[in-house]
Amino acid sequence: IAFLDFDPSPAGNRWHVTVVRPNRSDRRRVGEATAERTLAWSADDTRLLWENEPYRLMLGQADGRGRPRLLARGSTADW
Repeated sequence: IAFLDFDPSPAGNRWHVTVVRPNRSDRRRVGEATAERTLAWSADDTRLLWENEPYRLMLGQADGRGRPRLLARGSTADW
């Protein structure tokens, strides 16, 4: 399960890209999002795509390993 966990901050709102097993164990933060409208799974369920300001599409491993990388500039992901 993947979701955006809202974190209000005086410096600006953030959403933690978070994954967790269906039994609620092994919760991991995969990255940071600055827009709540984009979170998508890859077709093979191994990666997540989210938006980070300014309109950067980030790609991260769904298991939380490694660092997310910049995939492209733009918004509104569509696999």
